[in-house]
Amino acid sequence: MRPRRQREMVGLEWRSCLEKGSKAAMGCAPSKEGRALNAECYLRYSTEKFYNDAGGAEQVADHGHGNL
Repeated sequence: MRPRRQREMVGLEWRSCLEKGSKAAMGCAPSKEGRALNAECYLRYSTEKFYNDAGGAEQVADHGHGNL
């Protein structure tokens, strides 16, 4: 049995989801790490770099929020 595919989110749905997730994750500060998960998206906060930028990946803008 194949897993059911979730519908893709668009425009304002992504923005809303990430805004909610960032508020939840920022509630973890000043802890070292935090995570926010809901049905649509997942957001992770850390004071340490947790992503791999090797191979010329685009640099992520932090907008003053650390590694969010």
